[in-house]
Amino acid sequence: MKKIAALLLMLTLLPACKGSNDSAAGATGGKVGTILNGETEIIDAESIKINWENVVKKANPDVELLGFEIIKGVTGGESQEDYYMMLARTDDGHLKAAALLEPADNALYYAYTSHSDGVVPLTICQGPCDTGCVPEVIVKGGVKMISCTACVDCTKKEMEMR
Repeated sequence: MKKIAALLLMLTLLPACKGSNDSAAGATGGKVGTILNGETEIIDAESIKINWENVVKKANPDVELLGFEIIKGVTGGESQEDYYMMLARTDDGHLKAAALLEPADNALYYAYTSHSDGVVPLTICQGPCDTGCVPEVIVKGGVKMISCTACVDCTKKEMEMR
């Protein structure tokens, strides 16, 4: 009987122990944006900028990212689904970084891959293109992913944010 009572107590308290996803916005897992009346807003853009630049600078040491924005769109590929993506670029526009976001309760959080182990994929599209080489969200194999639009000199890199 004591074991059953203890189990019921644990099940009652478990949701309260879950905690909040309102950790630092630049850290993975934290809330990075809000949705209010269909409008999106970035939370703590400076922390996000620092976190993203630390990741991108591993491959591009002199990068400074600007123009952080949240984009809502419809995927291409195998199916059409709504998505949210955070996007940033360099001043010359030759490098664009993007991460998928997941909506929950009027908030936006980084989207993890099923095998990510707490790692958020950050996609880099880089190339001196007048058109193209822009992050786009597609569905492939039933999974949303970021690709880069066509451009002859475009390079796609997948980085990891922790």
